[in-house]
Amino acid sequence: MSGDFSEAIAAVRDRVNIVDVISQRIALKKAGKNYRALCPFHHEKTPSFMVNEEKQIFHCFGCGAGGDVFTFLMRYENLSFYDALIELARSAGVSIPKGGGSRGEDQKRELLFQINETAADYFHANLVSKKVGSPAREYLARRGIRQETIEEYRLGYAPPGWTNLVSHFRRKSVDPALAQTLGLIIPRKRQGWYDQFRNRIIFPIMNTSGRTVGFGGGAIDETMPKYMNSAESAVYKKSQSIYGIQTAGREIRQRDSVLLVEGYFDLLTLHQSGFRNAVAPLGTALTRDQVRIMKRYSRNFIVLFDSDEAGIRATFRSLDPFMEEEIHPRTVSLPRGYDPDSFVREAGPEALAKALERAVPLVDAFIDYTVKRGDLGSVAGKVEIGRAVMPVLKKLRDPLERRLYVRSLSERLGVTEGDLVSSWGRRSAETRRAGTPEARAGSQPPFPASEEDLVELMLNHHGLIPAVFESGVIDDFESDDLRRIAGIVKRLFETRDDFSVGDVLGDVSEERLRSRISLWALSERFEEQKAERAAADCIREVKIRRLKRTQDVLTRKIKDVEKTDQTDRLNQLLREKQRLSDEERSLRRSQAT
Repeated sequence: MSGDFSEAIAAVRDRVNIVDVISQRIALKKAGKNYRALCPFHHEKTPSFMVNEEKQIFHCFGCGAGGDVFTFLMRYENLSFYDALIELARSAGVSIPKGGGSRGEDQKRELLFQINETAADYFHANLVSKKVGSPAREYLARRGIRQETIEEYRLGYAPPGWTNLVSHFRRKSVDPALAQTLGLIIPRKRQGWYDQFRNRIIFPIMNTSGRTVGFGGGAIDETMPKYMNSAESAVYKKSQSIYGIQTAGREIRQRDSVLLVEGYFDLLTLHQSGFRNAVAPLGTALTRDQVRIMKRYSRNFIVLFDSDEAGIRATFRSLDPFMEEEIHPRTVSLPRGYDPDSFVREAGPEALAKALERAVPLVDAFIDYTVKRGDLGSVAGKVEIGRAVMPVLKKLRDPLERRLYVRSLSERLGVTEGDLVSSWGRRSAETRRAGTPEARAGSQPPFPASEEDLVELMLNHHGLIPAVFESGVIDDFESDDLRRIAGIVKRLFETRDDFSVGDVLGDVSEERLRSRISLWALSERFEEQKAERAAADCIREVKIRRLKRTQDVLTRKIKDVEKTDQTDRLNQLLREKQRLSDEERSLRRSQAT
């Protein structure tokens, strides 16, 4: 990383206040010298998400998420480090030098973004400025897609043929191996590559910052599959990507409403018709991550999926991720045989606007659909309806809301509320006994306690750093991670003794370690007057553990040598083991005094 780039990162860190950044996205409340909130990264009822303004860090004591302002923005907005840096630099008025480079995996991510941009430019040029794009333009015209929409969404065209994009990448000196990881080209069995997308309309998929992360391809003939997406990669996770979010975000905030549709053309037609708060989950089942991203813009959702059986099932499957995020969406039932695209083109935008006004809660629509399809005339039919609906109602977090829905269902089935609740209670208990316990969210493998304590002490009490390193104890660490973090602390201390936790986080790319560092920085377990004694105890414990490990190795060697005639070697090993044993006893005596 160049010096200018490092200085720019430091300038951003100095000028940006983490409290300001986080409070623009979630509600913070002052709690002593920290700020507290409900964690945006997992569901919780009691706030365990803490932000420390002095140290410029955050940590959730529930799920373990933690880090600095860069970490928060990366997780909350699903950005790379470089994208988070650009966004924060813009708000702080800091200029980021071009070609400065980024750290670790972000450098590779940046290359992947550049390859995606090269592909997007190529596909778009095919569609709008080349003769080869004529069939695709005619297809889009038949679908009612206007030229301004083509430009705004950078629609493209992959012409027929096996190596068009491969040849373009070769001319642009693009590494084919990297292009393959993006799912743009595929290796042949023997040698060479061929294009993934052929004779398809191309829909660039962008993140919230407007950077291209992947592509969708729609066939313009009878080729199957009708739609396909590029492969998941370091920059593209289908479960975390939403088509149209880069253009719909502002409109969603203004209207305080998300209109969720299924397909690319649904979204494009609706945007053309004035419904610019529409987004689409890329033809896959809606995920909790997607809901989390969208609810940053609004908590009001209307689900507008296709009216066929597949669309209805997809609509009701979306209940789970919504309920996990405590979102209460509404839904609209279109006339049978219509999707949002065809409905708007035939009935007009005004008809859709009126339909949206009649949107009903998705839970109500699910119950009504299930009851109407069930057999209310038989006991077995009522049981099946109850079994289908009760698991959904149990996920409602508001007790009053859940009770009212149970009462309504019991009246429709002609059974008591108690029968419904007790029946489900027995079934869920059986399920729990048959299942396996889930791992606690945020749990991480433990570090050796004395090593972890020592690093925590150095982070919070800089005056201890020289003595710790003079003791040589860091070389005795079992944990490579802790040894590396301690090395970062030492280097920063030697550069300037007033370094911050944010400076340490700036040199650590792994999220699991960044979360642990933020936890140490906020824990305040060691009071100032007791820190020196605690450090001395930790140093002794680390050295004792190292001595015991070395003695164990010697014991194994002694057993092997005893089987031979190497008397001198055996005596040498016994003397060395005795020396280590004496050293251990000496350390333990000093610990007791």
